[in-house]
Amino acid sequence: MSRTIRQYIRMVFFNKEEAAAIAKIEEKLKAESKARAIAQEKLRVEIATRTTAERKVEAKAEKKLLTQHRRYSALAGRVETQAKEEIAKIKAQAKEALQKLDSYTAELNHKEEKLKKAQEQLRVETLARAKAQDSLKAERDQHRKAEAQAKEDIAKVKALAKENIRTYTAALSRAQEKLAKAKESRYIDEDVAGATEEDLSENSKEQQNLDSQSAETKNALTRICWFLFHPKSKKTKFALFSVLATLSVLAIAFGVSVVKNPPVAKPGSATTQEDEPVSITLMASEPDREHFTYNIVKGPSYGNLSGKAPKMTYTPASNYNGPDSFTFSINDGKADRNQATISVTVLAANDAPMAYHRSEKIKVNKSIAATLTGSDVDGDPLTFIINKKPEHGILTFDSNFKTSGKLIYRPEPHFQGLDSFTFKLNDGVMDSAPATVSINVRPNLLPVAESHSVTTPEDTPVQIGLIGSDPDADPFSYIIISEPSDGSLNGTAPNLTYTPNMNFNGSDSFSFKINDGIEDSTPATVSIMVSSINDPPVAKGDSIVTTEDTPAVKVDVLANDTDIDNEGRYLYLDTFTVTAVTQGKNGSVTINSDGTLSYSPKANFYGSDEFTYTVRDNKDDTDTAKVNVTVNMANDAPVIISTAVATANAGALYTYQVNATDPDSADTLTYSLTTKPADMTINSATGLIQWKPGQVGENNVIVKVADSNSVPTTDTQSFTITVNPPPPKIAKLTPRDGYYHRNRKTLSADGKTGLVRSSDDKRLEIRYGSYTSYDFSNVIVPADALIKSVVVFIEHFEEEYFTAGKLEWAAGTGWPTKPVVWASIKAPVHEEEHHEGVDSWDITSLVDTRDKFNSLQLQVKNNDIVGRNNTLIDYIYLVVEWD
Repeated sequence: MSRTIRQYIRMVFFNKEEAAAIAKIEEKLKAESKARAIAQEKLRVEIATRTTAERKVEAKAEKKLLTQHRRYSALAGRVETQAKEEIAKIKAQAKEALQKLDSYTAELNHKEEKLKKAQEQLRVETLARAKAQDSLKAERDQHRKAEAQAKEDIAKVKALAKENIRTYTAALSRAQEKLAKAKESRYIDEDVAGATEEDLSENSKEQQNLDSQSAETKNALTRICWFLFHPKSKKTKFALFSVLATLSVLAIAFGVSVVKNPPVAKPGSATTQEDEPVSITLMASEPDREHFTYNIVKGPSYGNLSGKAPKMTYTPASNYNGPDSFTFSINDGKADRNQATISVTVLAANDAPMAYHRSEKIKVNKSIAATLTGSDVDGDPLTFIINKKPEHGILTFDSNFKTSGKLIYRPEPHFQGLDSFTFKLNDGVMDSAPATVSINVRPNLLPVAESHSVTTPEDTPVQIGLIGSDPDADPFSYIIISEPSDGSLNGTAPNLTYTPNMNFNGSDSFSFKINDGIEDSTPATVSIMVSSINDPPVAKGDSIVTTEDTPAVKVDVLANDTDIDNEGRYLYLDTFTVTAVTQGKNGSVTINSDGTLSYSPKANFYGSDEFTYTVRDNKDDTDTAKVNVTVNMANDAPVIISTAVATANAGALYTYQVNATDPDSADTLTYSLTTKPADMTINSATGLIQWKPGQVGENNVIVKVADSNSVPTTDTQSFTITVNPPPPKIAKLTPRDGYYHRNRKTLSADGKTGLVRSSDDKRLEIRYGSYTSYDFSNVIVPADALIKSVVVFIEHFEEEYFTAGKLEWAAGTGWPTKPVVWASIKAPVHEEEHHEGVDSWDITSLVDTRDKFNSLQLQVKNNDIVGRNNTLIDYIYLVVEWD
């Protein structure tokens, strides 16, 4: 910081006495900075001397981690195997459940299909019944209407007849007299319309119906009238008409000509049972009873017609039930007049089930399992019934035979020939025709076992395939009668493996027979020749135990090795020699002149290791065995790795966290102070040193750490703590403060009872990519004070060129080893600022607790990696206000 700025700050913030005190403090800070540099150099040398010890610690820790990793890997393998087995069980159970589900689903689908068929049949029958009922109701209504109309017509005719009789009787005589004169004879065709009462005019051609009705006219006998007459009966050939004139009565006789009416085909319906024919008579109206013929226009879809119309027979298709129909027409010799449809309803009927014949062949004295079979077109559940039992055998029935049809036939002992039995099926309504099961019981021919021989070298297994046959081509099984005397058999006949006894050579044999399920064959023998070979020595594994950094010497690995000669006798030979060894991963192996071995573990190694050796006998045969090595761990001393805090402020709390490591991770470390100032304490479990010094000066401290071994090992650290006087206080911050006007718009000291400032005026240069941190833990605020404001002032940028965001401020604690950042900001950059500048940062909200305030640090970081500019920090100033 330039002299002008220093004078300005002292003039603004302090009086003369305080300014003088500040000058002394600055000189002392310079001395402390120099002492700190010397201490750092000592620390660097100390760290360098500790490198070997740290490497030793790292090696031991790495070996322990490797051992634990192997143990956990083995455990993980076992867990994985158990998990796979559980998964396999679950899959098997799931597969079985799915199979059961498929079976239940198939059964349910079958029942649903049967139910749908029954529902459809019921629906068809219901529709047919409804249609028949509607047709019958219509016919009844038509008959009632016709009957009522007929009664009404009869009443009218009777009334009209009575009236006309009186009129006709009076006029008859006059009509007869004039009949000859009138000569008015007219003929009209049947069913042709004539004139009405109003149309009886001269030469009228109007036609109306006259059904024995009266008509009036003003025309006398001089007029000619035309009439159309509809007789009530088709049999009418003549009718009597009366014409009442104004002045006279004229009786006219009309001749009626008959016109042919065409026939009309009538629809009909019929009902029959499934597979049952039904007779159907085609119907038609016959107005004139003329001759006509029936023609089938469209035949039925689910049956056929036979017979000669109108007498027809409808035969439904086999097993069909439901609706059907056919269409016919009427022909009067000229043309087909009209068509009508005959509806047929085929009602469902039960069909008899069908039992299936079958034939079987078995050997004498053998039984056979059979499943009787049959079918039912209606899909009804069937019951099996034995109709006739066999004459030469016995039937044993399954517990569910009535529904499964499963049984076992066993012929009489030694019976040979033909036998049979019959069975039938019942669907709950009717039985099937009987079916026959024919059984041919044949004599049995003995199977044949064949003898043969094999050869194998000593100590070598050989595959042996047993040989046999059966003239009847029956399946047969192999039976070992006698085992070999100098070896063993494994496997499943006929594929066996013969293993000679260890070191055996010579002849051996075993015998066997075969059985076709009825009788045994003659025994056969398999001869085995075991040829002799030279036996190598047998090297057996060894185990040795030693201690970390201690060699194992004179290891006699030959003591338990053996050799067997060609006669099978065990001999302990003194001519064994070790010809080669492999090296352990964590130790070296050498062969001593007396045939023993020496193993030397690597420095600081402990754990498991292994190596192999090769032994040779006097016939140059060799064998190799493994030696397992256990290196027991030796106790290692703990090492203090933390750097001591060498300064403190009088009246402020001093803390130093002592950190130590021990290669023996299972050990528990205990901390203590062997040399210390008064009132200094240390937590024996955590190593935290706390002290509140009251006097300015230097204090010597020695801290010791010890492990929990039965014979503890220790490490110590010696350092000196320099206690500095507490920072000065001022009464309040006045408006003369230039920083107040420039940067602290909200900062005010009015009404405050006191404030304290702490500063670091060492000029530091921060290279790009680096940072520096400032510790303000020496600021002392009364324990009962309420902190109101904390502001940091920073003087920086001297002949610098920075872009925005390249300089970063951070407030927190724990630098440089365990930094904890509470908040960070991008420092402001003023354009064209070539000289010193001062900026401020209000961090009141970040130090909301006393613990945070007591551990406050500030970091200034240079992020200008691209421009590669350095920055100078001239002055860091902290202003704290409290009540």
